[in-house]
Amino acid sequence: MHEATQKITARPWAKAALFVLACGSGACSAVLDFTECRSDEDCAAFFVDNRPLFCNEAESRCKVKQPGCTTVDDCAMHSDNSICGLSSECFELQVGDGAPCDEPVYPSGEKSDVIYIGSILNSTASYNGGVEQAIQMAISDFNANATIADKKVAWIRCDSGGDVNQAIAAAEYLAGKEVDNDIVGVGVAGVIGPVEDAAFKGVAGVTLASGVNAFTISPGAVGPVPNDQLGLVYRANAGAERRAVAIRNRVEDLNLNTAYVLYGNEAAGDYAQSVLEAFEGNVVGSQQNILYNSQLPAADLVALLPKSNVPELLMIIGGDEIADILTEYVSQGLPIPTKIIVTERGASAVVQAVTSLGPSAQDLIDSLEVIAPAVPQMPATSEAFRQRLTGEFPGTQPGAFVELAYDSTALTLLAAASQSSTSGPNVAAGIQSIVTVDGVEAPLGTATDMRNAAQALLNGSINLTGVSSTLSVNPAIRDTCHDFVSYKVSGTTNPSLVPQLTMGVTCPDGAVGDWMPTS
Repeated sequence: MHEATQKITARPWAKAALFVLACGSGACSAVLDFTECRSDEDCAAFFVDNRPLFCNEAESRCKVKQPGCTTVDDCAMHSDNSICGLSSECFELQVGDGAPCDEPVYPSGEKSDVIYIGSILNSTASYNGGVEQAIQMAISDFNANATIADKKVAWIRCDSGGDVNQAIAAAEYLAGKEVDNDIVGVGVAGVIGPVEDAAFKGVAGVTLASGVNAFTISPGAVGPVPNDQLGLVYRANAGAERRAVAIRNRVEDLNLNTAYVLYGNEAAGDYAQSVLEAFEGNVVGSQQNILYNSQLPAADLVALLPKSNVPELLMIIGGDEIADILTEYVSQGLPIPTKIIVTERGASAVVQAVTSLGPSAQDLIDSLEVIAPAVPQMPATSEAFRQRLTGEFPGTQPGAFVELAYDSTALTLLAAASQSSTSGPNVAAGIQSIVTVDGVEAPLGTATDMRNAAQALLNGSINLTGVSSTLSVNPAIRDTCHDFVSYKVSGTTNPSLVPQLTMGVTCPDGAVGDWMPTS
């Protein structure tokens, strides 16, 4: 506590009493001198530096509780929306218009003494479809079967709207920021998201700040995060470095001479940078790299491509806008390149484009290829999971990251439970106890699976298999290791992506094999 800058607060109806108690002796000072308390109730409406007071019955004085609040009840009189947050200070949750996040979703339906977990996602992106519902389902499964330090978990949803600064503000609210030499905020056990690389790095800059040190995991971001000396930032998917190798090896097999690489300013991020670096050294004879603004009309984006001397390879690293790019390209009657490679964040856009074009998409289909990690790794598990997700949340349109979102949340909660702690370093240490190769096999996907995993964890380490994959986590670079798959589009009516080639990867070290026909 900082006596020189103490802040004394009270509920409005108690302010007059505060003045009398603090100044009744005729000597007002920054140090409270309450002389009339008989029980803790007499002090409950007053706070110093947002820390609650208690009645020292021997001295009949209200004194600051040390180190501060320990439960939500300690902050009941601070405000109607206050919880016990970071630095053992009562923290007032922001609600209504202008708040960085939604009100918490409590397991009991009302405010209670819980552990908080937060998510920061862009709800406007189709690839995030169903992600928040998957997070909520993982939390519900956990609350039904386990606790963290004997407490259930509440979820705080934050929507970045695709804005990096908005994501950073949400992270400061959830994980904490320095105010008057204290770290103040909700104090979550972990932050799930964002999916976009730029937003993820911005959030990590907050969670890795000195004094904050919160655990962060993204279901979809692929870029490495610098300055993570404590190992607190994880990617639940294969990192950009692995992906670039897969694409480079596939292009080398194609033996093409000319290429255009289009990469969007929003969804591409570090993925594009890693691919461009991997292509240095004449993977193709001649290559043009073009950064585009994904908010521009499709006709403007297509205008970036040559109408004659069409490259043999067109690679597009982007997101939802790829549907409009491909549709516009075909609609203009432009020559189709020998090969068009799209990365996985554009997978749903590829299907959308073919659906929109119908039979006229046949030439496009012959050239199209989507390269992505083999996630979900187990189609039957994924199908069952998605059926459960849409059954519990009718109307949900599951995007590319629903399995990874569930797994990211489960990893965070089980890691925290294994350590009975919400501190970032402890949660990160817990990761290694739940993805141990020789641990008890523990698959996920249902509430019963979560219960079995939590119970097995009580007796030692487990080898967690998520609904996305085996969750082979590389602790050195803090991503997961997967095989890679090349998908073709099948059909122009109700088109779907079907695997044609697989590149095996030795996990967790990442040694790669050759692209081979998928068995």
